[in-house]
Amino acid sequence: MLWAAYVVFNGCFLHHNFNLFNTYLLSGCGLYLALVFLFNIYQSPVKALFTIITLLALIECLICFGQYIKMLPSLNTFFPVTGSWENPNVTAMFLAMAVPAAYVALAFYNGLLKRATVAVIMLMVLTILLLQCRTAIIGLIVELLIVSIYKFRLSGTFKTKANRPLFILVTILSLAVIIPVAKLAYKAKEASADGRKLIWKLSGQMIMNEPFAGYGYGTFEKYYNLKQAAYFKEGAGSEQEQKNAAFVHMGYNELLQNGVEGGVLGSLLLIFIFYSLLKVPVFKKHSTNRENLQLLSEQESYQYIIIYIGVAAFVVMSVFNFTLQAIPVLCLFIFYGAILTSHPYLKRYDIPGHPFFQDFVNLEGLKLYTRRSIAILAVVFGLLMTFQISKLVYYNYLNNQARLEKGYGNYATALTLMGHIEDHLNGDESYWTNYGNILFSVKNYAAALIKYKQAITLISDPAIYSKLAQCYLKTGDYAHAENAFLTAAYIEPGRVAPRFALLNLYLKMNDTIKTVNEAKLIVDLTPKVPSQRVSNYKYHAMLIMNKLNHPYHQ
Repeated sequence: MLWAAYVVFNGCFLHHNFNLFNTYLLSGCGLYLALVFLFNIYQSPVKALFTIITLLALIECLICFGQYIKMLPSLNTFFPVTGSWENPNVTAMFLAMAVPAAYVALAFYNGLLKRATVAVIMLMVLTILLLQCRTAIIGLIVELLIVSIYKFRLSGTFKTKANRPLFILVTILSLAVIIPVAKLAYKAKEASADGRKLIWKLSGQMIMNEPFAGYGYGTFEKYYNLKQAAYFKEGAGSEQEQKNAAFVHMGYNELLQNGVEGGVLGSLLLIFIFYSLLKVPVFKKHSTNRENLQLLSEQESYQYIIIYIGVAAFVVMSVFNFTLQAIPVLCLFIFYGAILTSHPYLKRYDIPGHPFFQDFVNLEGLKLYTRRSIAILAVVFGLLMTFQISKLVYYNYLNNQARLEKGYGNYATALTLMGHIEDHLNGDESYWTNYGNILFSVKNYAAALIKYKQAITLISDPAIYSKLAQCYLKTGDYAHAENAFLTAAYIEPGRVAPRFALLNLYLKMNDTIKTVNEAKLIVDLTPKVPSQRVSNYKYHAMLIMNKLNHPYHQ
């Protein structure tokens, strides 16, 4: 709740930019509180939800295997298997988070259904390996490790003085296995790993630049890519960093991304959320809390421990990837977190430091009118959020319809639609980009320029900078066109297209020195993804150098 309040304060007062991402985080907090209240009143719906999660995971697995055997198309040209999401990481992390739900569901079934659930769990693990998501594999390892510690009572065993040598031996053997596996995982996607190291390095610098308020929630994509462009423009980046750098959408580390967007306080609040959930005493065997926990049934106790491993996996995966932005992954985290918060242990026993929160979430000790007031406020807040989001969905639908009309060549209809929704989507970069694309198609370059300028106040997509540069080029403003093309090129230094556009601009400007330098840079550049188009760019760059009497020499 403190984090949600800070998100609102940061957007409304510190940056005056309460955007869609602020709404997204606030909706997540609302869902969490709603589930906490629900699970304190009704326990039976939880069983059905575990079954639904398991079935959804099974569907994802079947989609992935359909893509693997080429019966279903992949949603991303760069990955043969993605599941129902364009990014395979989302599918893989969802499956890793769904494994605990399937384990809990096992306790509800017998006979054939139990064996079928075991088969689904095995299928989920196999699918995660098929998706080749290292973060999800790490999540699975964390889940297995915590279950092993509980199942074999390793925590109590290793704490005794007599078993210290055994603990040291197990630690050494574990490191002997973990270090080679970690190296293998790094080498499997070395370029991706090195790209993330650059993102984390620059994100750390951004936090140091804006430690108090950050850059604002929902603005990481914009400000990070501008930071990356400035980094390479200043000549600070190594050749390897330039090769691995790409247009970045998120920080691949939730603590760092929260630090960039919300400052140090935003990052600390997220850490406290993780800490508070991991502190729920579900299996502290060496304390008196364990005695109280034994009053729960064995099935209840095991259920909460399995849910706990789901939360722990989410926390660990948050260090290596995006989790808050992955909607199904965040939903499962909220679901598990709400169950832990409404844990019978927290309800039945007096835990020091929690009495106010216990009374609040259980609605115990509150007068009738107070409980009713809370209920009315929750309903009103929910209806308002639903209304706002429904409006947003409708106007985004119209925005997409305008894009489709442009594709059909119905430019007048597309422009009419865009005019109707400006007041409702003026904080959405996709609206301004779409509007600019339509105006560019009808050759109204001056008007398109205005729309693209509005778009880059919200996002730093190199494709938009390239479009902006083309508008400047069409209107004869070569200096601004050069700056826009350079920004696009430095955001993605491994891409050849913006460089080739610069080459053509310098030819148009009759600047022989810049033309030759740019042509040599294109020929020397090692692309992140080689293609026939890149080969054509390089070939034409060499032809231009020869024509200008500056033949290419390595």
